[in-house]
Amino acid sequence: MIINRVRFKDFGSPGVPNFKPVDDTETNLILTNPVEGMIVMDLTNRMLKVYTMKNGVLGWYEIGQQTCPD
Repeated sequence: MIINRVRFKDFGSPGVPNFKPVDDTETNLILTNPVEGMIVMDLTNRMLKVYTMKNGVLGWYEIGQQTCPD
C-alpha cells in the first residue's frame, strides 16, 4: 500500500471547517475526485485521513487515535 502525503487547507467559513487536499503552494486543489476508501497522510495536521461517509456526509475524516506511546 502506498499512502500519498498531502497538505490540507480550510476552505470553510468560521465555525464550519471544510478541509480539502491542496498542492505544495496551497492554492490548487488536488484529489478533486476522491474515491471512498482512499487514505492519505495529512501533512498539515499530522494525521491519517480516509475519504468516507460519516453521518451521511462524504469527506476526509481522521483515522482513530494513537494507541501506542510516542
